[in-house]
Amino acid sequence: MDTAEDINRFIRDVLHPPFIHWIRFKTSYSDAAKLWYVSNKSVDKDPHSLAYTKYGTSRVNAYELLELSLNLRDVQVSDVKIIDGKEKRIPNTKETIKARNAQDALRQAFGTGYLMILRAENDCGLLQRTF
Repeated sequence: MDTAEDINRFIRDVLHPPFIHWIRFKTSYSDAAKLWYVSNKSVDKDPHSLAYTKYGTSRVNAYELLELSLNLRDVQVSDVKIIDGKEKRIPNTKETIKARNAQDALRQAFGTGYLMILRAENDCGLLQRTF
């Protein structure tokens, strides 16, 4: 089982990006940085897609949340304000809570249901190849 391909399949099967973008989403792992990457996180711009509604928000889409989750990080939404001529990041509690709820839904979809389906499919394939 190829973990990166399973994650790409999760993106297709659960987040349902537009068909024309399927090949643009690529998940990879960097051994050097010890980090997961989801490429082209911003190509799905449909505000009504699952990436912005159920599994993401208008501020942080599901592809960004997936990358954070794969790297075991929680999302933090900040607003940039100019104070005394300098840019400052101010945490946005309301948007952070919305994004964390979406991140939890995404983690649950990936961690419980989807991995069980993949395991079952792999077990069936293994049984078919064995017998």
